[in-house]
Amino acid sequence: WSHSNGSALVRMALIKDVLQQRKIDQRICNAVTKSHPQRSDVYKSDLDKTLPNIQEIQAAFVKLKQLCVNEPFEETEEKWLSSLENTRWLEYVRAFLKHSAELVYILESRHLSVILQEEEGRDLSCIVASLVQVMLDPHFRTIAGFQSLIQKEWVMAGYQFLDRCNHLKRSEKESPLFLLFLDATWQLLEQYPAAFEFSETYLAVLYDSTRISLFGTFLFNSPHQRVKQSTEFAISRNIQLGDEKGLKFPSVWDWSLQFTAKDRTLFH
Repeated sequence: WSHSNGSALVRMALIKDVLQQRKIDQRICNAVTKSHPQRSDVYKSDLDKTLPNIQEIQAAFVKLKQLCVNEPFEETEEKWLSSLENTRWLEYVRAFLKHSAELVYILESRHLSVILQEEEGRDLSCIVASLVQVMLDPHFRTIAGFQSLIQKEWVMAGYQFLDRCNHLKRSEKESPLFLLFLDATWQLLEQYPAAFEFSETYLAVLYDSTRISLFGTFLFNSPHQRVKQSTEFAISRNIQLGDEKGLKFPSVWDWSLQFTAKDRTLFH
């Protein structure tokens, strides 16, 4: 993504060879610098060192869920705020918002390009890259823009929806990163409601759609896996590739499949 001042937001994964990684880092930094109108320096943000990891986020979410299902609620009401704080969920949401805001300042005010570094480049960087763009670009605060942002920074960038949402019940890889992003977006929505086209209901529906497992958008770990599974299914059933009987899933963005036109007015 590029800012109107020429600064760029770039995502980069790491490789195991340290020496080779340094060479790649230098090449990418040089290329990003040359692409900037002012030949400005590049700011590198190591997300693995700066932000909570996926295991910490999952542990916080487990505590948060347990807090929300305690019965009877009257017995825990007096300690609700302290118990919520102890889950660390809001602390982690704040950490992502704070770091994203710092990168916004670097991009917009200091006119520096930013490189997001992460081991695999498709977990924490999905959240940060998305939040930065929501903060900086009004287009991504519209429904169409927000959907294109998720498609670009999550679906096509290879966020592991299958593993992170634990659709196959392999809990060791589960982590609610997409939910954390939606929560962080909701925090912004609450503070600046006039800046957003969509509502809290829309964000809730988006999260619900990740749990339904009917939509190909949020069902696989990558576009490659989506194509691979569809192809293997077709071959196993002797279905000619491209045939309508093949393995096809509807897109979550066709909201008319789930909601009437009247229902969809609640998205705004």
